[in-house]
Amino acid sequence: ATVGFPKTVAEAIAEATTNEWRSKIKKGGAEKWRMDAMLKWVETNFDKLMRLVPAAVSTYEGVDASGASCRKCTLIEPTATTEVVVEEEISEEEQQRRMEEFVRREAERLVREEAEREAEAEEKRKLALAGMGEYKAPQLSKKELAALNPSRKEQAGHRMRKTAPRSSKATADEKKK
Repeated sequence: ATVGFPKTVAEAIAEATTNEWRSKIKKGGAEKWRMDAMLKWVETNFDKLMRLVPAAVSTYEGVDASGASCRKCTLIEPTATTEVVVEEEISEEEQQRRMEEFVRREAERLVREEAEREAEAEEKRKLALAGMGEYKAPQLSKKELAALNPSRKEQAGHRMRKTAPRSSKATADEKKK
Protein backbone atom coordinates (compact mmCIF):
# COMPACT_ATOMS: atom_id res chain seq x y z
CA ALA A 1 0.00 0.00 0.00
CA THR A 2 1.17 3.54 -0.70
CA VAL A 3 1.54 6.11 2.04
CA GLY A 4 -0.86 9.04 1.81
CA PHE A 5 -3.41 7.48 -0.52
CA PRO A 6 -6.46 5.49 0.52
CA LYS A 7 -6.17 1.91 -0.63
CA THR A 8 -9.15 2.12 -2.99
CA VAL A 9 -7.73 5.22 -4.71
CA ALA A 10 -4.27 3.66 -5.06
CA GLU A 11 -5.76 0.53 -6.61
CA ALA A 12 -7.88 2.55 -9.04
CA ILE A 13 -4.87 4.66 -10.08
CA ALA A 14 -2.75 1.55 -10.56
CA GLU A 15 -5.41 -0.06 -12.72
CA ALA A 16 -5.95 3.05 -14.88
CA THR A 17 -2.21 3.57 -15.30
CA THR A 18 -1.64 -0.07 -16.22
CA ASN A 19 -4.43 0.01 -18.81
CA GLU A 20 -3.04 3.21 -20.36
CA TRP A 21 0.51 1.82 -20.38
CA ARG A 22 -0.61 -1.38 -22.12
CA SER A 23 -2.45 0.62 -24.78
CA LYS A 24 0.65 2.79 -25.38
CA ILE A 25 2.87 -0.32 -25.69
CA LYS A 26 0.45 -1.83 -28.23
CA LYS A 27 0.55 1.35 -30.30
CA GLY A 28 4.33 1.82 -30.17
CA GLY A 29 5.50 -1.78 -30.32
CA ALA A 30 6.57 -4.15 -27.55
CA GLU A 31 10.29 -3.35 -27.90
CA LYS A 32 9.85 0.11 -26.26
CA TRP A 33 8.76 0.63 -22.67
CA ARG A 34 7.24 4.09 -23.37
CA MET A 35 8.07 5.36 -19.88
CA ASP A 36 8.40 9.05 -20.95
CA ALA A 37 4.96 8.99 -22.53
CA MET A 38 3.49 7.31 -19.43
CA LEU A 39 4.99 9.88 -17.03
CA LYS A 40 3.68 12.73 -19.17
CA TRP A 41 0.26 11.07 -19.24
CA VAL A 42 0.23 10.75 -15.44
CA GLU A 43 1.22 14.43 -15.06
CA THR A 44 -1.46 15.69 -17.44
CA ASN A 45 -4.20 13.45 -16.02
CA PHE A 46 -3.28 13.75 -12.34
CA ASP A 47 -6.55 15.44 -11.33
CA LYS A 48 -8.59 12.78 -13.15
CA LEU A 49 -6.60 10.02 -11.45
CA MET A 50 -7.28 11.55 -8.02
CA ARG A 51 -11.03 11.59 -8.75
CA LEU A 52 -11.34 7.99 -9.94
CA VAL A 53 -13.07 7.07 -6.66
CA PRO A 54 -15.57 9.90 -5.99
CA ALA A 55 -16.40 8.58 -2.51
CA ALA A 56 -12.76 9.19 -1.50
CA VAL A 57 -12.74 12.89 -2.50
CA SER A 58 -13.84 15.45 0.07
CA THR A 59 -14.05 19.19 -0.69
CA TYR A 60 -13.69 22.08 1.73
CA GLU A 61 -13.22 25.85 1.70
CA GLY A 62 -9.58 26.84 2.13
CA VAL A 63 -7.39 29.92 1.79
CA ASP A 64 -4.65 30.21 -0.83
CA ALA A 65 -1.28 32.00 -0.51
CA SER A 66 -2.75 35.40 -1.44
CA GLY A 67 -5.47 35.12 1.23
CA ALA A 68 -8.38 34.44 -1.13
CA SER A 69 -10.84 31.72 -0.24
CA CYS A 70 -11.00 28.77 -2.62
CA ARG A 71 -12.40 25.26 -2.84
CA LYS A 72 -9.85 22.56 -2.04
CA CYS A 73 -10.03 18.77 -2.24
CA THR A 74 -8.57 16.10 -0.02
CA LEU A 75 -8.54 12.32 -0.21
CA ILE A 76 -10.25 10.38 2.55
CA GLU A 77 -10.74 6.71 3.21
CA PRO A 78 -14.28 5.90 2.05
CA THR A 79 -16.39 4.50 4.86
CA ALA A 80 -19.02 1.80 4.70
CA THR A 81 -21.69 4.42 5.51
CA THR A 82 -20.98 6.25 2.26
CA GLU A 83 -23.99 5.37 0.16
CA VAL A 84 -25.62 6.72 -2.90
CA VAL A 85 -29.12 7.89 -2.02
CA VAL A 86 -31.62 6.72 -4.59
CA GLU A 87 -34.99 8.42 -4.69
CA GLU A 88 -37.84 6.04 -4.42
CA GLU A 89 -40.86 6.17 -6.66
CA ILE A 90 -43.63 8.35 -5.30
CA SER A 91 -47.18 7.25 -5.96
CA GLU A 92 -49.81 9.54 -7.45
CA GLU A 93 -51.70 9.73 -4.13
CA GLU A 94 -48.50 10.71 -2.30
CA GLN A 95 -47.73 13.39 -4.89
CA GLN A 96 -51.27 14.72 -4.61
CA ARG A 97 -51.07 14.74 -0.80
CA ARG A 98 -47.74 16.57 -0.86
CA MET A 99 -49.08 19.13 -3.32
CA GLU A 100 -52.15 19.78 -1.17
CA GLU A 101 -49.93 20.14 1.91
CA PHE A 102 -47.72 22.63 0.08
CA VAL A 103 -50.70 24.67 -1.12
CA ARG A 104 -52.19 24.70 2.40
CA ARG A 105 -48.91 25.86 3.99
CA GLU A 106 -48.43 28.53 1.32
CA ALA A 107 -51.99 29.83 1.83
CA GLU A 108 -51.43 30.01 5.60
CA ARG A 109 -48.18 31.90 5.07
CA LEU A 110 -49.88 34.43 2.77
CA VAL A 111 -52.75 34.95 5.24
CA ARG A 112 -50.25 35.43 8.08
CA GLU A 113 -48.25 37.99 6.09
CA GLU A 114 -51.40 39.91 5.15
CA ALA A 115 -52.52 39.99 8.80
CA GLU A 116 -49.11 41.35 9.82
CA ARG A 117 -49.32 44.09 7.17
CA GLU A 118 -52.83 45.03 8.30
CA ALA A 119 -51.75 45.15 11.95
CA GLU A 120 -48.82 47.40 11.08
CA ALA A 121 -51.06 49.70 9.02
CA GLU A 122 -53.59 49.87 11.90
CA GLU A 123 -50.80 50.76 14.35
CA LYS A 124 -49.56 53.55 12.05
CA ARG A 125 -53.11 54.86 11.65
CA LYS A 126 -53.61 55.00 15.42
CA LEU A 127 -50.31 56.84 15.90
CA ALA A 128 -51.21 59.33 13.17
CA LEU A 129 -54.60 60.04 14.78
CA ALA A 130 -52.89 60.56 18.12
CA GLY A 131 -50.45 63.01 16.51
CA MET A 132 -47.42 60.82 17.09
CA GLY A 133 -47.18 59.36 13.62
CA GLU A 134 -44.49 59.86 11.07
CA TYR A 135 -44.14 63.49 9.96
CA LYS A 136 -43.82 64.00 6.25
CA ALA A 137 -42.74 67.41 5.00
CA PRO A 138 -45.17 68.94 2.52
CA GLN A 139 -44.16 68.60 -1.11
CA LEU A 140 -43.15 72.00 -2.52
CA SER A 141 -43.64 73.03 -6.12
CA LYS A 142 -40.73 74.02 -8.37
CA LYS A 143 -41.56 77.73 -7.95
CA GLU A 144 -41.63 77.43 -4.14
CA LEU A 145 -38.31 75.57 -4.10
CA ALA A 146 -36.75 78.16 -6.42
CA ALA A 147 -37.98 81.00 -4.16
CA LEU A 148 -36.50 79.35 -1.07
CA ASN A 149 -33.12 78.66 -2.67
CA PRO A 150 -32.30 81.41 -5.18
CA SER A 151 -29.24 80.89 -7.34
CA ARG A 152 -26.22 83.21 -7.31
CA LYS A 153 -27.41 84.99 -10.45
CA GLU A 154 -30.87 85.55 -9.01
CA GLN A 155 -29.40 86.99 -5.82
CA ALA A 156 -27.01 89.30 -7.72
CA GLY A 157 -29.71 91.04 -9.74
CA HIS A 158 -31.35 92.96 -6.86
CA ARG A 159 -29.92 96.28 -5.71
CA MET A 160 -30.50 96.92 -2.02
CA ARG A 161 -29.64 100.66 -1.77
CA LYS A 162 -32.24 103.32 -2.25
CA THR A 163 -29.94 105.74 -4.05
CA ALA A 164 -28.99 105.46 -7.68
CA PRO A 165 -25.72 103.76 -8.55
CA ARG A 166 -22.67 105.99 -8.96
CA SER A 167 -21.43 106.13 -12.50
CA SER A 168 -18.13 104.42 -12.96
CA LYS A 169 -17.24 106.41 -16.06
CA ALA A 170 -15.39 109.61 -15.65
CA THR A 171 -17.27 112.73 -16.66
CA ALA A 172 -15.83 115.41 -18.87
CA ASP A 173 -15.04 117.61 -15.84
CA GLU A 174 -13.09 114.84 -14.19
CA LYS A 175 -11.12 114.16 -17.37
CA LYS A 176 -9.85 117.73 -17.49
CA LYS A 177 -8.50 117.55 -13.97
